[in-house]
Amino acid sequence: MKKILLTILFVIILSGQTFADKRNWVCDKIGNNTSKCISDRISGNFKIKEIYVGETRNNLPSGNGKITFEINGEKIDDYAKGFFILDNNDYLVLDTGKQHVDNNIYFKKNLELYKTQYFNGEIFEGTYYEKTSYPKKGTFKANNGDVYKGTFTKDGKYLSGTYYFKDGKKIKYKNSEKIKSFEKTNYILFIIPLILFIVYKLIKGNKINNSLSKIISSSKIYLKEKGFKTRGDFSVVIILIIVLGPGTLILISWLSKKLLGIYAISNFVDSIFNIDFFIVFIYLLLSTLASILWWGYLILEKLFSKKHND
Repeated sequence: MKKILLTILFVIILSGQTFADKRNWVCDKIGNNTSKCISDRISGNFKIKEIYVGETRNNLPSGNGKITFEINGEKIDDYAKGFFILDNNDYLVLDTGKQHVDNNIYFKKNLELYKTQYFNGEIFEGTYYEKTSYPKKGTFKANNGDVYKGTFTKDGKYLSGTYYFKDGKKIKYKNSEKIKSFEKTNYILFIIPLILFIVYKLIKGNKINNSLSKIISSSKIYLKEKGFKTRGDFSVVIILIIVLGPGTLILISWLSKKLLGIYAISNFVDSIFNIDFFIVFIYLLLSTLASILWWGYLILEKLFSKKHND
């Protein structure tokens, strides 16, 4: 029975659309700027009493105040407090303020629900599905310190966004599917062996010991042997890396995932790029297009040159 009462109360406070019958408010002044107004009505098997204490206009509730409820003579602990307005049926609607329902607190501003503080300490702030209290898009803060930013399905599941753990880990969601990002230790485990391998090749190739000055000298010799003799050579490489690097990684990620079924590379690339910012998305898009043109041209050139030689 209590659950039914709370459901009715929740609909009354949040939507105001369940009962379209005209309200008959009876107001009595209890202070200079304060009145107590009562509205009784029957809906189905429920006798509902709304009790408003606050400001009035034309002897009707309107302005700053507080509303409480009784259903079938039972006082309900939940209430709403803030600035109220009347609709065409003299139904009292909370314009801006807080609504307490079943130990949850719902925050409204200009008739719009924008924040919920749940009974267990969790908080959601953002937009909601129309005429419901179901989160649609925004930030959800768990009571353990984790945070999710993104969109939700109507049944409360994560749709597209990022879940941030308080220890620094994160999981990205896309169409309710999650891709676990690489941890920071994975980056270290990936980069350190690469650096050690390069240093080893330089030392072995030039038969020198591992002093810093000799490593630098060896690096210069190695790069000159590969064709890097002027500053312009390095500039071209840097430009190519900046322009084609991200796009090339995305192409490799897509090919490995779609054609080969290898998700490790795709997960690694997803963990590097954060496309939550529009400018980053545009940059990655242009880089991908440039990479398609660049590598496509080189592949076609190789194919045609082979045919010509044949």
